[in-house]
Amino acid sequence: MEITSTDLSFIRGFLLSHRFSVVATVTAEGDPECAKVEYFLLEGGLDLVFRTQRDSRKYQNIIHHPTVALEIGDLDTDTVQYEGVAEEFLGVFSKRDSVAIASRSRKSRVIYDEDDIVYFVVRPTWVRYTNVATRPWKQLEINF
Repeated sequence: MEITSTDLSFIRGFLLSHRFSVVATVTAEGDPECAKVEYFLLEGGLDLVFRTQRDSRKYQNIIHHPTVALEIGDLDTDTVQYEGVAEEFLGVFSKRDSVAIASRSRKSRVIYDEDDIVYFVVRPTWVRYTNVATRPWKQLEINF
């Protein structure tokens, strides 16, 4: 099935309608670990950003194994499975992305001057939207 720009817009809209994800990482020893993170979608695509503290397990895991998996969805019948490569963001976000990150929630703000806060940008390698409330299930799958 060929993915259209309408499908991409649909998935982007779904991602924008949620704030939290469970991100799965792997330790240096190969053990799984997962954590709930607040994420932000960068302008125009499906790249995600989340932040963590430098002394967190997920930070150490991503440094050793930058591939991550995320599950996005609440108690709904639809979900997005998202796999990608995470890279520590060392630059400055665009003004538009900074505003989007800062306005995502009242508690969120872009923090550049705190040494222990790190942002990761996740670039997708595979994304699948599934809605199990439909018969047959609605699925959109994208390989990048």
